[in-house]
Amino acid sequence: MKETHIQTIGEAVAEYRNSVKTAVVCGGQRLSYQELWERSERIARNLIREGLEKGDRVILDMERSADCVCMFLGLARAGGIAVYIHRGWPEKQRVYVIESCRPRRIVNDETARALMQEKSFPGNEAAALPEVRGEDPFQIVYTSGSTGRPKGTVLAHRTAVNDRLPSQVGQTGAEHGARRLVDHDFSFVASTIFLLHGLFCEKTLVIPTGEELLNAERLAALIEREDVTEVFWMSSRFLRLLSEPAMAAAVRRFRMFVFAGEKTPKGLLAAARKYMPEAELFNVYAMSELMVVGVYLLGPENENLFAGSNEGIGLHLLDERGEPVAGGETGELCVSGPPARLGYYWAEPEETERRYTLHPVLGRIFHTGDMAVAEKGGFRMKGRVDQMAKLRGMRIDLGAVEKAMLAQAEIRAAVALITGEGERQILCAYYTRDPEADHTAPGAFE
Repeated sequence: MKETHIQTIGEAVAEYRNSVKTAVVCGGQRLSYQELWERSERIARNLIREGLEKGDRVILDMERSADCVCMFLGLARAGGIAVYIHRGWPEKQRVYVIESCRPRRIVNDETARALMQEKSFPGNEAAALPEVRGEDPFQIVYTSGSTGRPKGTVLAHRTAVNDRLPSQVGQTGAEHGARRLVDHDFSFVASTIFLLHGLFCEKTLVIPTGEELLNAERLAALIEREDVTEVFWMSSRFLRLLSEPAMAAAVRRFRMFVFAGEKTPKGLLAAARKYMPEAELFNVYAMSELMVVGVYLLGPENENLFAGSNEGIGLHLLDERGEPVAGGETGELCVSGPPARLGYYWAEPEETERRYTLHPVLGRIFHTGDMAVAEKGGFRMKGRVDQMAKLRGMRIDLGAVEKAMLAQAEIRAAVALITGEGERQILCAYYTRDPEADHTAPGAFE
């Protein structure tokens, strides 16, 4: 991908619009880059003919499929903003996301297929595509939470195409026709990162169906059948899948493995070298608010050490007053640069004001909430400034869990925490009952 002039997702993928190379594989469907481009073109123009305006939000309530990728690209080219709905979300969260983002429309699998068709409109309007700029949003990702209210993070085109992942990781394996497994749910920013960076480098995206995701043997068979060479997994998922003989054999074909989303557990590097001797291992520091902050080769010398940021992104260790901490001291890791400028979806201004602030010297910065200390070669994480934790890549607000428990009249005190190591980590909550409460009343907490 030529990065000098490209500012939008459409411009990045347009470089391969005439390519007959396979772009997407899912189930029994295979699309070339040319077919992907043509279908996304029809989607974009049909959306505009049907009233979509630049900046409109569109809910994508779709199964994992090649059609979903077409819909995502077409919406981005039309200047719309995608909001994926996770099929596993509870109804309360689905309703909240739909109501808070105020979508122009909701697209399911049937309506997406209809949008890919050539349509006749009165006057046969050309439905010219709008001018999409780098600073324009293309997606709102609702952060995973526990009992707390999810936050809608706004992602801009420029943030996606200017990430350094395409040049540092994206080109890895290009010489042998890299085929990339995209198995995160589309509502996660990890899926957006890996999917887009694959398209930007003309790689083949292999998307497992829902049934293949739930069965390790079927997933391993897909990896073998499609000759998958690249994957983006959390370390706990990798170690858990290795217990399946079929998967332990399948991962040997990987040539690039990207870890992200959680602390590197003991034994990860040894297991990776044993089962994937030819793979390059990368670690990515990323988050829903900023996409990719940094990426680096993973080795014994920098295990659990964040080895620096991408070009154009500043990392700063600041104290509570916003002043740089002295050498060897712990501070909050804050990020400056273009990714820190958008904030959360405008329905939640108070949260944006808390996490995105204007620094007198650095300009607009994002407070990651991660505490760190500077060491030779990078930053070592030292916990959080709040009660946010991660479990298998999912954000969990421990304070929100405790608040929900304390809302029960029968509970006097509560504490929530993550216990265990690696794949054995679990969420635990402890409480004491109020001795004066009526524990026999109907609906009493049990």
